[in-house]
Amino acid sequence: MDRVDGLVSCPRCELSLNEFVYQLIEFNPHPWGWTPTFVDPSLGEDIWESKEDLLQLHHGQLNRLADLGWYRDQYRILVFQGDFHGQQLAERSAVSRFEALSALREVLETFSRK
Repeated sequence: MDRVDGLVSCPRCELSLNEFVYQLIEFNPHPWGWTPTFVDPSLGEDIWESKEDLLQLHHGQLNRLADLGWYRDQYRILVFQGDFHGQQLAERSAVSRFEALSALREVLETFSRK
């Protein structure tokens, strides 16, 4: 991730990380096939709330669930086949919100394919 004028942007798509989240919300469904099913309002703020449920996305065509949340002292990104009771396909951890969204972008892109 690159810092430019205090903002953090993705080197691949050149969007700030908040812009990336807003694209997920505004393009319904997103071009990768993910549709937000829950978005915590704090994601639009400079400081996110520290809670387990921050963002949940569903990929209808592939029947996958992606979840971003705060657990104890780190962000976790989880991807499941089906729902939370299905096979866990991925787990990533991050200590900063910038690392968390970078990891989220990576897993969403990866698990948009069969």
